[in-house]
Amino acid sequence: MILQDKKVRERIKLLMDKKLKILKEIQIHTRNIEEAIRKKDTSEILKWLELRGKAISDFDEITKNMAGMVKEKDDIVEEIKRDGELGVFYEEAVALLKEIKKQDDKNLKDARELQLHISNSINDARQAGKALKGYGVIEGRSGFGGFIDTKK
Repeated sequence: MILQDKKVRERIKLLMDKKLKILKEIQIHTRNIEEAIRKKDTSEILKWLELRGKAISDFDEITKNMAGMVKEKDDIVEEIKRDGELGVFYEEAVALLKEIKKQDDKNLKDARELQLHISNSINDARQAGKALKGYGVIEGRSGFGGFIDTKK
């Protein structure tokens, strides 16, 4: 029973508390990403994705730190689940992860729709450019496709 060691237990408690704070930060970033997607603001999407990526890296670093403290990872997880105080941390973390995953799945779907919209807009702009070239408006052959001779 690794949690019987008071120093290890306190260290795990501290690390789990940090992980919860980071998960809440990730949740906020994920919601901000949703809002940026809704606004179709790609620079905001990138900003929040970068911040969320940093938070995820911090979360992973703490996880590695915790894993280095114990030899049997499955055993410690079961111990934490059974522990009254640490079990509450664990359950809260699982609930947050599920909520983040659900929001992230929705964001991914919405981001794909946004990408399709942007792609269609780019295709429309290209088509318009070709049409304008045909009329000689944009560096094309003048008079090509036009019925009125404007050269005098």
